[in-house]
Amino acid sequence: MLHLNKLPKIRNRDEARVFAKVLSKSGKTEKQIADIIELTKKTTLMYDAELRVKFKEHIAAGDKVKLNVDKIRSHPDWDKLQDSYKEFIFENVDTVFTAHYDDGYSDNPSLVLLDDGKLLYDWLFWDGDLLVLDESDGQYKELHWIEQKMEG
Repeated sequence: MLHLNKLPKIRNRDEARVFAKVLSKSGKTEKQIADIIELTKKTTLMYDAELRVKFKEHIAAGDKVKLNVDKIRSHPDWDKLQDSYKEFIFENVDTVFTAHYDDGYSDNPSLVLLDDGKLLYDWLFWDGDLLVLDESDGQYKELHWIEQKMEG
């Protein structure tokens, strides 16, 4: 994984000039220097934006979720799973569930129980197999794509 904090930062002309000199001394052409500086400016913007945005880390009890059927079915062990579980997946492609925590797994917020309004199901679901309602736009998304407001 690329960590943006490890890359050089260019936020102004002085920083660009200094970096250009370093690149020039390393034998880079003018075109290569321009390309590298442009890319570095963009990664700096991404790094700065990353510091202002926080993504949802866990499903909260009460969150509305749907099954990420494509992801569940693409799992290498799909064919080996219980028929009753596979039926449940197919029968609930569009069902909106409410997430709950099982007391035995409260220390692991990535595992939740699902409630369809009529029944609380016995299966524990990993948050990576669920799509979570992003209340900012009403869309169901993978957990790591939902932005949260920064506190403070």
